[in-house]
Order: sequence, then C-alpha cells, then structure tokens
Amino acid sequence: MEILWGDETLFRNEEVFDPEYLPQAILHRDTQINDLALSLRPALNGISPGHILCVGPPSTGKTTVVKYVLEKLEEYDVATVYLRCPILRTSYNVFSKIFEEIGGKVPPQRGVPLFKLLSEIGDQLGQRVLIVALDDINFSYRKTC
Repeated sequence: MEILWGDETLFRNEEVFDPEYLPQAILHRDTQINDLALSLRPALNGISPGHILCVGPPSTGKTTVVKYVLEKLEEYDVATVYLRCPILRTSYNVFSKIFEEIGGKVPPQRGVPLFKLLSEIGDQLGQRVLIVALDDINFSYRKTC
C-alpha cells in the first residue's frame, strides 16, 4: 500500500523550505525587529545609520528579521540590498551585485575598476541612503567582503 499518491505531499506548504521565503507573520521576534528598525531609523531622514552586526546561533531568525526590516525600509524610498557573502566571495563581486540590484543591469565582469563601479553606484543612488545586508559574512572565502 502506498502512503502518498501522485502529487500528494507530507508538507502543508513546501514554500517554507525555500531560502528566500519570508513568512507573513514573524513570531517572537518583536524585540529584535524593533531594535534593528530603531538602529536603521536615521535612513528615513536621509542619514546613513551606523554599522550593525546581528549575531546568534544558527537558525534563530536573524536573516528573517533582517529581510523583514529591509522590506519595510523599501516602502520609505531607502535603497536596500541583501547579499549572501559565501556565494559572492570577493569585494568586486559584492559591489557588482550591489550595482546590479540598484541599477537593474549587470556590470561588465572585467575591465571596470572598483572605484568606477562605486562611482556609478553612487550616481544611481542620487540622494537615497543605501542599506546593505551582508549575510553570513563570517563564511566568506576571503576577508574582502
């Protein structure tokens, strides 16, 4: 006797296993959400906030909280970029991805100096504040992120 038939599944919602999944309600993280939002509040007034380091054991909701707050900031015309450092590995790749997210186009992979790329990112931003979340920076191949 087969337990599952055809398109049946054991899971009510398989989407929750996707790393990009963001739940509609984030439970038991109100304090962390409020602390992060308060730290990033200067961005709403066009002022660059300080650096923030979110630390804690794996699978405790750090990434979910950061993504949630970044999503809320976008509603206030603050430019936000979420990056996974282990995938990007080099500073040029990090800034290339920022360029891609802000400008909507991929920069050339070779021949463009980093300072030129940074200048173009600044031109695309104009007066908007940029918030970049570097997730899993501790797993970077090189300390260039």
